[in-house]
Order: sequence, then structure tokens, then C-alpha cells
Amino acid sequence: MEKKESLWKEVAGSLSSHISDGNNKCMDILELSYKHLLVHLKPCFLYFGVFQEDTEIPVSKLIALWIAKGLTEKQEQKSLEDVAHDHLMDLIGRSLILIAKRKSDGRVKACNMHDLLHDMCLRTAEQENFLKVIQNQLSISEKHHVSIHSYSNASCSKPSGLHVLPLLFHSLDPSAIISCSLELLKVFDMSTTNMKYYDQKGIRLSVHLREVAQIPEILLNMMKLRYLHFRGGAQFMESCHMRTSKDESFQMNNLENISFLFIYEENDEKILRYSPNLRRLKCAFKVIWDSSKNKFRNPNLNFLNKLESLSVSFHRSYVTNTSPSLMSFPSNVKKLNLCKFDLSLEQISIIGGLLNLEILKLHDVSLEGKRWDTSEGEFLELKFLELEGVQISQWNASSDDFPKLERLVLRKCHHLKNIPSSLGDILTLETIEVHGCRNSVTESAM
Repeated sequence: MEKKESLWKEVAGSLSSHISDGNNKCMDILELSYKHLLVHLKPCFLYFGVFQEDTEIPVSKLIALWIAKGLTEKQEQKSLEDVAHDHLMDLIGRSLILIAKRKSDGRVKACNMHDLLHDMCLRTAEQENFLKVIQNQLSISEKHHVSIHSYSNASCSKPSGLHVLPLLFHSLDPSAIISCSLELLKVFDMSTTNMKYYDQKGIRLSVHLREVAQIPEILLNMMKLRYLHFRGGAQFMESCHMRTSKDESFQMNNLENISFLFIYEENDEKILRYSPNLRRLKCAFKVIWDSSKNKFRNPNLNFLNKLESLSVSFHRSYVTNTSPSLMSFPSNVKKLNLCKFDLSLEQISIIGGLLNLEILKLHDVSLEGKRWDTSEGEFLELKFLELEGVQISQWNASSDDFPKLERLVLRKCHHLKNIPSSLGDILTLETIEVHGCRNSVTESAM
């Protein structure tokens, strides 16, 4: 067809008639994509029905829910997270799922689903008794997934007979289920709901919470708990601190992901020791008082031997206004994000010596003397480097210092004069991004 607006309008009109056809011709065609999926991918696809239409879904949350439901099986040499990620990429490769956002390393950060596919997904999920969407009624007894998308005060009853595996709430009045029996619940996702109305008793396996200032003991004794997410940040309750002082343990061996956690006291660090399998941690800390040495120090996270991603923000204390000496890091760390630190040249060299480090982000960081001299043998595996609001004027580096660098991002580095010209000799370098820096930086990037 010719590239005329009128002709394309005819195409659009024709598609609309097929979509609205009472015989559901369009849906029947779309369902062929589902029917040809491999067996292990079908439940992963149908699970998208628990999310509302036009929702941008964080991949980390999606994978957490898939794993908690048991939709992924561990494979040799691969973690459950890696297997789940492979499943998602298969669905994306078949154009059933769309990429909404990407991470700094190019991996998918968020995804979504086309409206028509979402409608087909819901229809198929209900036909196969996989999912039940409740619009205005909270009486539930079916043995499948439940997604509650709205709530009406006019006619409602509390969920009863919950044999369901995940229960997700969207725009729900929390008072509706205060008295619910949640003993068999496997996923309790209230990321869009204010948690102040809730008693967490009985939530057994996976929890995604929003606004809780204190982490209660009951969460730390859920033996199969894998993910804890507090959007506004949280700290362990005083009762948890009391237990550590009495050498009473917590059941947190399966916990793999915590965000956002405040580490303000020595006991916060002690409680973390009960999570030896932690892979990702987002936290903020102050220098803490070491009672054994009678002095202030940094939290020590070296015991987290399986930690791969660490994001740390330093909060200055009214007790001491100095930035702490930098903590040492677990050797397996692949992604490191530091915010509001004062780093000495020795400390930045320690970071460069992390053998597995692939992603480094420094935000609002001050470097000693506003100078950064990298040395040969540092940052050998680094692929992504982001400097935002970093207090640095002179940067000396060679191509040998970042042999695998692929992306360099500079934001609001107002004092930096230029980018080391030798970085242009890095064979793997694909992009340089400059935002809000001096013209000389932009010129050196060119």
C-alpha cells in the first residue's frame, strides 16, 4: 500500500472491526501464540493477568512472584532468578511481553503487556482456572490465583476460604481484610496499599510491603521468606535487637533480597548475619558505635559472601559529622552504588580491586583532592560507570584501567574539566553520556 494517511486509516478501521467482532477473531488469533508456548512458559505468561492493564511491572518483583509461586525450577549451574529471567526473555522474544525500561547493564528493568494480549491472557487464565480477578467482591473460595483490582464499600465481604497462592491488591481499602485468615498465603503483595492497617500475622512465605517503619520479628522467622521490600525504608524493631543481645536466632536463611534497610545500630548488623544467602541489599547507614572497641565504625558486610548487588547511602549522624572510612566489600559484588560518601584515593582503589565488579555508580560523592588517578589492574571487569554529582576536577586514566568498559555516564560533575582521552582507545566502549557538565567535558567526549 502507498504511504497515505487515508489508507492507513482504513487499516486501523479494519483492525478495529476485527477486534470488536463478536466471534472474537482477533482473540482466537492471539491465543495461537499462547497455545504454541512451551509448557513451562504458559503459567509464566498467564501470571501477567494478576497485574492491572497498562501496568509497568518491575522485573525484580515479577521474578520474585514467579519463584514464590513455584513457576520456575532450579537448573544445574543456574539460580532460580536466572532461570526466571530466561523465561521472561523467551516471552519477550516471542513478542508476548514488551520491554518498558532497561537497566544500566542492558538487562530488562521493567516490562508490560499490550492491552489486547492482556485481555487474552485474562480470558485464557480464567478458562484454565489459573486466575480469578475480583472487581468489587471480596468473597473468595476458588483454588487459584486471585487479583483484586478494586473495592466497593457498598457490597463486600472479607476474603474467606483462602486457598489461593498469591493475593494481590490494587487500590484496595485495607480495612476490608484485617480479620482475614492468611495462613496458606504464599505471596502477599500490597505494594500499592498503605500497610498501617495490617497485622502481618500468618503471612508465611513472601512479602512485598510498602510503608512500614519497623520490621517485626514475625517477618524474620518466616523460614521461606525470600524478598523484603520497603519503599520508604525500614529498621528492625527494638524487640529484634533484644533477641540478638540474648543470642536468640532468626530463621532468615532463604532471604535473598532486602530493600530499603536502615543500618543505624550494631544490632542491625548482627541481625543481617542471619541472612548468609543475601544476594541484593539496598541500605542506608550511619557510623555505628562499636561497644567492644569503644569507638565509632562502619557497618561490616563482609560476612555476606553471596552478595552480588549492594547500594549504600551514607547518612551523617548528629553525633559525628565525619564520613566513615569506607567499608570493605564482599568479593562477589558485581554491582555497587555509593551515595554521599567522602572517598580517599586509597578507598577508591579498594573498590577498583573488586575482581567481579561490573557496574559502579557514584552519586554525590567527594573524592580526596578532587582528583582521581586510576592504576593498572583496577576495574578489570567494569562494564558500566556512572558519576553523578561527583566532586572531581581532574581524572587521569588509561585504556588499560578500564579494559572492558562499555558505557560511561557523567551527570552534573560541575568541576570536572575533561574526560581522559585514552578512554577512547577502549575497544569495548560503546557510549558516553554527558548531562549537565562543562562544555569542555562535552568536547572531550566528542
